[in-house]
Amino acid sequence: DGERYGTSRKSVEDTVKGGTDLLLEIDVQGGMEVKKIIPDAVLIALFPPGPDALYERLEKRKRESGGEIEKRFNEAVRELSVLLKYDYYVINRDLEKAIEDAILIVKVQGLKICKNLEFLKDIVSQFWR
Repeated sequence: DGERYGTSRKSVEDTVKGGTDLLLEIDVQGGMEVKKIIPDAVLIALFPPGPDALYERLEKRKRESGGEIEKRFNEAVRELSVLLKYDYYVINRDLEKAIEDAILIVKVQGLKICKNLEFLKDIVSQFWR
């Protein structure tokens, strides 16, 4: 069994209730758990450009043995079907571009009317005084 990491549910809920965007770097299962707890959560899947790139990146990290790399690779392949339930995807061909794409998704989500309803109601009311 691999290592387990966690983010406090309370800290996530408190941050979201406070109106602050929150980015979590979590695995696919964690993403699905967050979506269950916070249905409005926006999930962004980060993909390598292909299987060769994924395997090469796992090797370059030099954190796992050959057998462990194979295990991680196979796990990533199995997770691909779950990623289809995510809201957005970013292909990580170039790290800077991938970061820009993720930031753009966050910005666009922040412009949704449902996230700014009170502010927009106030503006609209100014037109009908």
